[in-house]
Amino acid sequence: MTNEKLKLLLNGSAAVIDDEINNPKSSISKIIKCLEKEGTIFIKLNNIRDNVEAFSNLSFIILDWKIVSTQQIQLPIGVQLGAELIDPNSDVVNFLEKSIKKFFMPILIFSGENITIIEERLRRNDLLGKALDSKRLIICNKSELTGAKVKSKLGGWIKDNQSAYLFRHLDKVIRDTEHSFFNEFYDCNKEWPCFVYSSILNDAPVDVDGEFQEFLLTSFVGRMETKKIDLRQKKKCKLSKEEILKIYSSIKYINYHENPPVGSYCGDLYVKVCPNGILSKKCFALNITAPCDARNKKAIIILGESINFKKKTFTEKQEKPFLHTINQIDVLDKLDFDFRTFSHIDLIDINKININNKDYKRIGRILHPYITSLQDRFSHYIVRRGVTKTPQYPHK
Repeated sequence: MTNEKLKLLLNGSAAVIDDEINNPKSSISKIIKCLEKEGTIFIKLNNIRDNVEAFSNLSFIILDWKIVSTQQIQLPIGVQLGAELIDPNSDVVNFLEKSIKKFFMPILIFSGENITIIEERLRRNDLLGKALDSKRLIICNKSELTGAKVKSKLGGWIKDNQSAYLFRHLDKVIRDTEHSFFNEFYDCNKEWPCFVYSSILNDAPVDVDGEFQEFLLTSFVGRMETKKIDLRQKKKCKLSKEEILKIYSSIKYINYHENPPVGSYCGDLYVKVCPNGILSKKCFALNITAPCDARNKKAIIILGESINFKKKTFTEKQEKPFLHTINQIDVLDKLDFDFRTFSHIDLIDINKININNKDYKRIGRILHPYITSLQDRFSHYIVRRGVTKTPQYPHK
């Protein structure tokens, strides 16, 4: 299976950035030639490019640590920079920082320099130091990668890096489905996107772009072929409690931070704003409105309370039917939502709502199937049917 994992890494497009790449006798050219035999198609550059967006669809990037910059600093005659202000690797460091912030892809530094010195320089940057520790960024000496050694090095690395392997696996599944999906619809009519978009627009949706994207994703995901994933490990994964909670919070919740989306979503979570402007850690509100019911900027909101700060817990039998609990949302242990508190409000500003004369700010979104499960329970609560009681017969 290691060979299959290596194929996922190598059977794609990659970039190599090295000022000696055009010299056929250089060590980097020999390394790249070896990888090209394995099926990798390389974009070959001899200097750094500012536009990191152009690298977004690559399988990986190989980068030289010591690249001669093509941009020379122009200084007045007689003026010189002090040695401490000259950083010959600043272009490389800036490129690494931008790429790691923007993309998830392996970046391999192949260098003839001392690896320890390179690591020390990178660790001056917190982001790059973390990338080194997590092996998103790896450093290899060119002299150790001659012949088939480069294959062995990369094979061992991707075998031990399950995130990188899963990324390549999922990328292949998505790309294969993407081409199949668009070929199928293009064969129907090349103008199909306009037709579907217009059909949704004629239905007067709240967010035509959101509903069109949902149609695309639903149709797309339904066509994805299941392929075997090898994530079995002989050694047991050891995660801290904080790491485990962070993973499971990410599965069910998106934190908007300071960049909330343009559209309103079912599952949008709001937190109460205190009179002093500080966000409460206790009182929350949740949008449970189905998209088709939000066309007139109306929303159904229910209130919730963090278990971390409750003065009482709902253990009484009569309370339980009205509550729905979602565990581990961001840094909160539990959020209890009370169906008896639902309100119909006007969504004038989707990022700020007012309930009972109290302001709430939008902070994130609870994801499917957790929000769907809550909606299902709520619908049963508000439209439940009554049945005739079974008569009580006298006991003989």
